[in-house]
Amino acid sequence: MPTVVEIADLLERRANGDFGAADDVWADEVTVWRNGSQSEFQVPGKQRNERTRAELEVLQTAMPDFHTESIVHVDEAASVIIEFATWSGHTVRIPGSAVEGEYHRFVQCFIYLVENGKITHIDVYDDAATGRRWNELMTHTRLLKLVQ
Repeated sequence: MPTVVEIADLLERRANGDFGAADDVWADEVTVWRNGSQSEFQVPGKQRNERTRAELEVLQTAMPDFHTESIVHVDEAASVIIEFATWSGHTVRIPGSAVEGEYHRFVQCFIYLVENGKITHIDVYDDAATGRRWNELMTHTRLLKLVQ
């Protein structure tokens, strides 16, 4: 069973492009809460990790200079990992998108709770308006791939 410090290291490796690094750190069901939301939701841990991997791969397509940077802090006594993540880059031309050709920067904070060697809960803090623009960018990038 990995320690909180080992899980934090795997999350850092994932943030730096080693997408498979954190495959085995998720509980079967992960509780997720996002700032601005009145409720939490459950997501299968494996699905949560695959979605993050897919998002990062789409963003690398949308932004040839896509860059991620994460700063990770660990509180072993509380079994908590805090990740400050910044995603940034310039978008390629994506017809139909209001965000094409621009520089984008998205800052997020993830608070992970670790129980029995697995991440069981995530609190996500970000700017909802910026998040919507990033979702639009990812949607238009996926659609572009479908019509090519």
